[in-house]
Amino acid sequence: PAAASPPCWFDVTYVDDLDALVCLSRRGAIVTVEKRNGVAELVGEFDNGIKAGCWSPDKEVLALYTHTDSEEGQADVQQRDIEKPPALMTMNAQFEVLAEVVPESNILPSASLVADEASVCMCWRPDGTAVAISSVDVSDNTRRIRTYSREDLSLVSIGRSEDGSGKTVPNLLAPAGIAWSGLGCSQMITAVQRKGKRADTPRLVVFFEPNGLRHKEFKLRPDAGWEETVVGLCWSCQSDLLAVTLHCTKGNDDDEDKAASTVRSKVQLWHRSNYHWYCKYELRYDGAFVTMVNFDEERTHDLAVAMRSELSSEILVGEYGFAWDTSTVSPDGTAASIDGFLLNFTPFRQALVPPPMYFATITMNAPVVGLSAVPLCAENTGGISWVVQLSDGSICLLGNRRQLEDTLAGKANANDGASPSAAPAVLARIELEKARTMRQFLILSAALVDNGEFVVRCIAVESANSRQDTECIVEIDVTINGECSSANVVARLPTEGKILRIANWSDTQRLSGALVELNDGSLLEYESSPNTSVQGSIAPSHAESLLEPCPWIAGLHSAESTAGQACNKRIVVGVSRRSRLYFGERILSDACSSFILTPTHQFLSYATLGSRSQLRFIPLSALADYDPLMGSEENVVTLGEGYEPRNVERGSRVVAILAEAPTTVLQLPRGNLEGVYPRALVLPFVMHLIEKGRYGEAMEVMRRQKIDLNLFCDMDPFNFLDGGVASFIAQVDKIDYLNLFISCLFDGDITEWKYRVPAWFHRSTNNDTEESWKKKDNFDFPTKVNQVCIKMREVMMQFESDGKTSTGTEVNGDHYLLPILSTFAKQSPPKLEDALSMIRRNALSKGSPCSDNKSPLLGERAQSSIQYLAFLADYPLLFDTALGMYDFDLARAVARNSQMDPKGYLPLLKRLRSLPESMAKYEVDIRLERFESALTHLVRSVVTASDTTEASVDLSTEVMSKDDQHFERCLSFIEKHKLHRLGLVLYENNVTCRNKILVSLGERLLSEGDGQAAISIFCSVDPPEIDGAKKAAQICGDWQSFFALLDESIAKDSEESKSSQRMYFADEIANEIAAGMNAVCGKRQGYERAARILLDYSKDVLGAVDMLIKAEMWSEGRRIARLHGRNDLVKKCIDAAVSYGLKCIDDFDNRAIEFKETNKRYQKCLVLRKDAKRKEAAEGLLDAVADDTESTFSMASNLSNTSLRSSMSGSSVGSVTSVSSVISAGDVSTFSMISEEDVMKHKSKYNKLGGGKKKKKKKTPRRSRNRIMPGSEKELNELVGLLKFNCINEDYYKIITETIAFLLQVGKQSLAHALYESYNDLLDQIDESQKARKESADKEMEVARVEARREGRDCDVVPIECEAEINSLFCKQLPSSIQQVFSFLN
Repeated sequence: PAAASPPCWFDVTYVDDLDALVCLSRRGAIVTVEKRNGVAELVGEFDNGIKAGCWSPDKEVLALYTHTDSEEGQADVQQRDIEKPPALMTMNAQFEVLAEVVPESNILPSASLVADEASVCMCWRPDGTAVAISSVDVSDNTRRIRTYSREDLSLVSIGRSEDGSGKTVPNLLAPAGIAWSGLGCSQMITAVQRKGKRADTPRLVVFFEPNGLRHKEFKLRPDAGWEETVVGLCWSCQSDLLAVTLHCTKGNDDDEDKAASTVRSKVQLWHRSNYHWYCKYELRYDGAFVTMVNFDEERTHDLAVAMRSELSSEILVGEYGFAWDTSTVSPDGTAASIDGFLLNFTPFRQALVPPPMYFATITMNAPVVGLSAVPLCAENTGGISWVVQLSDGSICLLGNRRQLEDTLAGKANANDGASPSAAPAVLARIELEKARTMRQFLILSAALVDNGEFVVRCIAVESANSRQDTECIVEIDVTINGECSSANVVARLPTEGKILRIANWSDTQRLSGALVELNDGSLLEYESSPNTSVQGSIAPSHAESLLEPCPWIAGLHSAESTAGQACNKRIVVGVSRRSRLYFGERILSDACSSFILTPTHQFLSYATLGSRSQLRFIPLSALADYDPLMGSEENVVTLGEGYEPRNVERGSRVVAILAEAPTTVLQLPRGNLEGVYPRALVLPFVMHLIEKGRYGEAMEVMRRQKIDLNLFCDMDPFNFLDGGVASFIAQVDKIDYLNLFISCLFDGDITEWKYRVPAWFHRSTNNDTEESWKKKDNFDFPTKVNQVCIKMREVMMQFESDGKTSTGTEVNGDHYLLPILSTFAKQSPPKLEDALSMIRRNALSKGSPCSDNKSPLLGERAQSSIQYLAFLADYPLLFDTALGMYDFDLARAVARNSQMDPKGYLPLLKRLRSLPESMAKYEVDIRLERFESALTHLVRSVVTASDTTEASVDLSTEVMSKDDQHFERCLSFIEKHKLHRLGLVLYENNVTCRNKILVSLGERLLSEGDGQAAISIFCSVDPPEIDGAKKAAQICGDWQSFFALLDESIAKDSEESKSSQRMYFADEIANEIAAGMNAVCGKRQGYERAARILLDYSKDVLGAVDMLIKAEMWSEGRRIARLHGRNDLVKKCIDAAVSYGLKCIDDFDNRAIEFKETNKRYQKCLVLRKDAKRKEAAEGLLDAVADDTESTFSMASNLSNTSLRSSMSGSSVGSVTSVSSVISAGDVSTFSMISEEDVMKHKSKYNKLGGGKKKKKKKTPRRSRNRIMPGSEKELNELVGLLKFNCINEDYYKIITETIAFLLQVGKQSLAHALYESYNDLLDQIDESQKARKESADKEMEVARVEARREGRDCDVVPIECEAEINSLFCKQLPSSIQQVFSFLN
């Protein structure tokens, strides 16, 4: 080609395999340019040029569209150019042809170097499996889009209409080309379509599915007076943004106006959400042509735009980085959404309108490119709530016009009373020089100056002109004076790098500052000057820098710790492009979709990504207490004091958290909105309302969110009972709500386990609650329900008496009747009798007049109250309570509302009315099992045989003989129900009856085993009941009292009779005590008592000495024998002591051997038990060791049998033989039992079962059944018992000591010395065994610790309950007196 020809290069791509740039030319040349040295090399050239070409996404295949010469070779050159057949081919990175096909003939462009309506467009599918071609067919002059497979270029689909007609989509435009989206937009082919045949009709961006069917579109919105042409389409790598490039011209056909014609290029970024396309941003370039738009392949939202000026050929490249905010919500809960010229608003406090719908909208003069809300901390903003930046370089302030007018007029409290409107008005529109180079406008403050002008201080970021330049913060003052507005740049504050993000402080303490983040993640703080004439300053932030740059940040300027002290600590939280949530250098979440910092709720709330998405909460005080120098465990505890997370749908994002309500607005992946009430927000919100005494609002929230209403009282019980109950009843004006609260009460503090009050809560309240919370520990929560019910009842009755509540609301006399009844029913025990009394009193005093035969209790008012009370209490209990009041009319009224059968209660009430009063009450008391009251009424009622009328009884006189039958009835009733105490009170003045009751009481005590008390009762009878007292003394073993009573009973008998009776009873009682029949003393003490009885009352010296020998009391036996001159008995005592000493020597040897063996087994068993304990802790098993009664083999067989459970009977487990049976069904509906044995068959004449003798099952030997598993709990218990048994106890020690001393006194020194040595030998062997076992255990523990340290883990010390007791076992040393004797004798 000639040198003067225009440039023809249309594609430049870097290929990894070649390590070079590959350039494609329209004239057919393919050139590679080395990356290292820039040397160009011509690879090849197509004679007919290249009409289109592009590389596959993996840079391995090059698709080319060209034309070939005709095979017939026509002579006419012009005709040959028109009929050149097309060729589509693919080549690899070595430029070898992989496939080639001849597509449909298309019309060639009119000029080979300029793209026009006949140009060919090409693009690859993002996964590289297909390539799309857009060309104009020769047959019908219509542009079609065709897709071909990568492997062999076979035709896959052709673009068609989606209506099923198969028509070709008309009016597709070539200059925009085509683009193929990825998975983010369903892998659709994007093209531009003219809506009609006219050239000025709107343009549509249309989409084609991979199968060729047209699928949806969106309409481009041109500027008025401009002619726009779409020249490019480009998808981001995630296909969530579509860049549409437009060339715009504006001019006039008149010659005078041609010179004034202007040229403009625009790049619009479109985003799809909830099946709607939004124009989210527009880049506008006046007097320039955009030549290329491309998204970065790694940073998905970074965009590069190449442009050429209209007046020069210089190419400029602009680089942009976009960060899409999850939401833009004002402090009053109004969300704004950008859609090109439209600014849509939705107030979340009024309605959750899901996009693309909206509550209200404003149409701006140009597309909106920036939007920010006035922060919560700003005061006196004059109604301004939004600052908007437009693509034409202008700035708009939105808000409430009436409020702004009041502010300009100087009215006080202009901000108060202004209801927020859904659609704010445009208050001011200002043209600002170089506004297009600014971004991220923020409003810091607003003030009314002396001259009546309203000045709004804003800041923004001024972009740099090159990569090397730094960016600066621009201070802007917007002045509003009536209809006139102006903006001036006050100052420019340079920074040390590129600014990534600026944000207002989230807390309400800061009014004139902002947080600045640079591209490297470092943080700065902008501080404005109080004097508007002095520029602000930028300084490094006190907050720790983020670990990586975060486009989304939020910060608190002054956080407070858990203790409630302002620590002046900065809290900065941010989310990076990799969805990581950072707090300084700490990662709070490695998969976070969005977050919100809410100072009003004291939480950092964020939504996580992943398979289990959750909405999580971290208290701000926990972030303030976080210390990077602390250990990880302490910080985990610090950051973990929140509430449980809430599961949300995967991909959900946090849109807003309303400041004045515990509402979280989530946007789900489909685009719809959902308002949720997480417990983390609801509970502190409700606690704040309760602390402030706003009980009515708290009740509404708690009912909707199903929060336990006990929280009203448990937050501060003393304050609630003192004055809170009155306010609560006055504010909660609905009776149903009061009843609901009373019914939910229970004894206990709900803040201790269900709704724990956070440590940071009380510091955020305005009330001084520290003192009341100290008193809370002294509150008696087990009686909480009764205290609250009593207090509420008092307050409600006082309100009814006054006729109005504490707030002035008028109430009638029975307004709180149902809640008062609820308090009676809720108390423990229920005060149903008081409730029924109140209903009766109310019915009798305020009931409607009734006929003579109808009780007021059967009226409508009383019946409705009884019906409500019956709903609260059990029907039988309520009827019994009414019956227990002895008011049978009330009982009848209750029975009518208690679902009782009239055949049951009407005859009962009729019979009770017919009885005398005392007898009727007695019958009622018996029915209700009120036996004390029944006895009282029975005693007061004296019924004669001939008359059933009631007669008065004078208890001060003797009961007449005709009333003996009545007293016997009363006594029988007393004995049956053990009412002797009440009987003694009722018959206090009747001596005869009282004595009978006392005798009955003594017999009762004797039957209950309380002999001592029975003796006293029998003796208190006048005259005393001696026989009963002797019987009681004999049973309880009180032989002293028995013989004293015996002497008293035989005082008038002869001496001979007295002596014989004493001897008889002495032998009998001595034998009983010696045999231990009364079990009131030990064995040795029993023998001693028996010996004393025989000596004192029977004079039996031989029997007494025998008893003392059995008690091992050798010295006492010798003394008695010497006293009575019985030398034979002295020798008997000595011989018995010698025999006992020899047995003790053998016993000591056996105990020593058994203790040592048992101690060794105990050590091994202890190790096994500790291993089992560790296994239980690790695996969560109930028993790590098998049951004591089973062996290892029986356990295995049991498990196998269990696994063979029949599917027909899941609850039964048979033996191995029975469970192996299979129930099978044949084809002819016959069932057969198939088993290895015939034991499961039924007996009949068709089989031989039952004819022979049954084989007896071989029983498991008892020894194997009772086998103890090593290391089991049972083995350990037995070993502990053996060890304790083999140690000498206190009683045995005392006998041994006395035996040695006795043997020394009677001249048996050798035996005494042998016994002494044997005992000391036992003592030494036990000490040595204990010491050896302890040393071995210490060595094993030390080895375990060393091994654990080597493996980097902790050595768990498993405690066993009996271990300390066994370690303390030992034998006492013999008394020093005995040791001293043998020291001399040896």
